[in-house]
Amino acid sequence: MARRLRKLSYDGRKVLVRWEIPKKGDWEGYELDSPDAPAPSFSTALHALRTHIATICELPEKYCGDLDVRGVTCSYGGDKDTLSVTITALKHVKTANAPLVLNTPNLPAEPYNDSDDDASTPVLEEATEAAILALAAEAFRYLDGHRAQSDLFPTGPGAAPPPDARPDISPRKRKGEK
Repeated sequence: MARRLRKLSYDGRKVLVRWEIPKKGDWEGYELDSPDAPAPSFSTALHALRTHIATICELPEKYCGDLDVRGVTCSYGGDKDTLSVTITALKHVKTANAPLVLNTPNLPAEPYNDSDDDASTPVLEEATEAAILALAAEAFRYLDGHRAQSDLFPTGPGAAPPPDARPDISPRKRKGEK
C-alpha cells in the first residue's frame, strides 16, 4: 500500500504519526497518537538527523551533538508533488527554563518544478533525504506494530511454542495414588 508521511514527532512519552494514502485521485489522511514506546531503531533514525540539522542551519556539529530531535513535518507540492521537509529539535540551554526550539527551513528533495533553476534552488542534500526516508520507514514500521515491546509469544523459526502447546509438566500421580 502506498503511504506518505506528513508528520512524525516523539517527545520521549508519545509518538505522533500523521500519514496519507491515495484515495480516488486524492490523499486521505490518518493520525496515530500513541504512548507505546518505539523500537530502538526508531529513536536511532530520529537522532541521526542531528548532523543534518547542523548542515542545514549552518551550525557547528559539536553544538548539535546533544540536540533532542523531536520530529519532522513533510509537505508535498509543485508539478511533481515533491517532498519537502522541516526538522524540529530542542536544545537545552543554561540561560532559560525552556529549551531553544530549532526548526530547519523547509527544503524540498528536488526543485518543485522543471522550470526551476537547479543551481539556485536550495534542496535537501542526498544524505539528508536518505535519513528522512529511513525515518519515514521507521514510522511506517511503528504503524505496522514494530514497537519497543517485543512480542510476548513470537512466532517463526526458533520461537517458543505458545503456552497452550507446551507439554503438561504438572506433578504426575504414581500408580495407586488417588
